Amino acid sequence: MPFDGLVDASELPRTNGVRSCRLDEYDDPLQFPNIAVLQFTDDVQPIRENIERVKAQRSVIDLPTLMLPWLGYIWSAGQAGNPLLAGYGLPSAAFVETVYGIAGIELTPGLSSASTCPEAIWAAAKWWHQFYQAETRIGNAAHAIGRTPTGHFTIRQLAAAVVE
Repeated sequence: MPFDGLVDASELPRTNGVRSCRLDEYDDPLQFPNIAVLQFTDDVQPIRENIERVKAQRSVIDLPTLMLPWLGYIWSAGQAGNPLLAGYGLPSAAFVETVYGIAGIELTPGLSSASTCPEAIWAAAKWWHQFYQAETRIGNAAHAIGRTPTGHFTIRQLAAAVVE
């Protein structure tokens, strides 16, 4: 669901705004100074199935409609303010939240998936370890495929770093 014109707009309704991309598309440190690759489950098959479900069923989450406030904000059109303040999450993050949520994996505990953003997912992975450990330890069937998140990150934009 890129906003940079990499996809044909006529494809959005057919795919619900979902497209596959390769990691090397994000290999430009100037364009993407901060990046993280996070793992929330060892079993990716349910995630892949849910991706296809979301692509085919706009009723699960209507990503093209979620894109509209963001386009207005990005283009500085009219009176468009930050969509997060109005409860409209970044479409890519809302997509990931939904796909994992259907599998019973909570990526941002306590936050509405409709108002999510990559920073919320990152913050949960970084600071909510006790929540994920408790969910894994309980063994609840809805959370059985989840795990304490792990991953790798690079922060090149020092203003975005948390000083501990």
